[in-house]
Amino acid sequence: MTVVSRPAHPRRPAATRGSRTTRAGRSPRAGRGPTRDPARTPRRYLAPALLSGTSTRQDASVRKPSYTLWFVMAADLAAVIWLYTFGDWLDHASKLTATATLGGHHYIVLAAAAIAFLTLAAVAILTDGFTRTTRTLTILKTAACILSLTVLTGLAALLLAALLSRLLFGSLRP
Repeated sequence: MTVVSRPAHPRRPAATRGSRTTRAGRSPRAGRGPTRDPARTPRRYLAPALLSGTSTRQDASVRKPSYTLWFVMAADLAAVIWLYTFGDWLDHASKLTATATLGGHHYIVLAAAAIAFLTLAAVAILTDGFTRTTRTLTILKTAACILSLTVLTGLAALLLAALLSRLLFGSLRP
């Protein structure tokens, strides 16, 4: 139970509480809670917040939105577009570019990226933008992130290899 108000002052004789008194010989309340006589026991009051349905404590299932998940979702969509457009070329251009499609299987990577994107999009709708979650939605979100990580690993490896070759070999122009 939540206690809203406590006695304004400890038990002391009425003469030592202060010089100002009201008609009944009690000190004024001034919004400090209930006053009491020495014969009255202290009363505890339930918080009105309990009756109104509001809570001062943040619910455990409500959290800040995760911007990382939105980034992963956008990366999955970009992977779907890039693999649809350049997937066949990435498969057959060289062994280095086939790294982006996990060994030349761009249709499998395209389907996995599409499934991961659609799963994260559905979870985003059901969780109010990744702010509220349940156990089932957390499992779906985690599975979609693992699938996204698998899909994006090949593309990240290709980009890192291109950047590393640029650093090692410099400009290839004469």
